[in-house]
Amino acid sequence: MLLIHHKNQMRNLLICFTLLLLLVSCKKQNIELSEVEIYIEILKEDKTSSIDHTDFDHENISELLKYRNDMQDISNFPRNPLSSFYMEEVTLGMYVLWIIESIRMEEIEDPDFYLFASLNPRILRVSTGELVDQDDILPDMALAYFEWWNSSLLSEEKLQINPLENLDLIWN
Repeated sequence: MLLIHHKNQMRNLLICFTLLLLLVSCKKQNIELSEVEIYIEILKEDKTSSIDHTDFDHENISELLKYRNDMQDISNFPRNPLSSFYMEEVTLGMYVLWIIESIRMEEIEDPDFYLFASLNPRILRVSTGELVDQDDILPDMALAYFEWWNSSLLSEEKLQINPLENLDLIWN
């Protein structure tokens, strides 16, 4: 009798383990992706520049920040139509930070905002006016944006603060 009970427990355990293995092995593609994840996948596939980020708001910032350190180069991305400079490519991390800054500026109704935070997702040193090596400065910027958004301030207060103000950097 004890042996039959033990076999039933083993069979139930095996069934549970198999089901768990099936659940774990399911690909993320079978799970519904968020709007941010879909946007990032399109950018990473580098296939179209016709996508738009205008539906994003401050509620998307936390999820966008997950990609702040991504060094993948992208060449097809929405650009500011006011810019006469054509950027061939930008790292995904830099582009995401530019989108976050665009969200911040739009939400506080910054008078300098028009579709994007600046003409291009590039950074200048304020004190010299010179373009900074984007790959070198990305880790500092990513940290500044991460700490800014994860501070204990209310969202409305955070949005009033420029995350780059203490870094001598400005969007170009």
